[in-house]
Amino acid sequence: MLKFCDPHTFDYPYLKERLDGAGIKSMIFEMDDQQQSLAQFSTRIETFIHMI
Repeated sequence: MLKFCDPHTFDYPYLKERLDGAGIKSMIFEMDDQQQSLAQFSTRIETFIHMI
């Protein structure tokens, strides 16, 4: 999700509810328009994988 992007933010609660209802684990990643560190993003994904 793009940080501070209201249209994306409005869609997320509905999407999260549907995924939870279907028993699908999910995690939201916020990004800004600047390029983030690939290592930071990898760490977030690895943590999510360990959670499931």
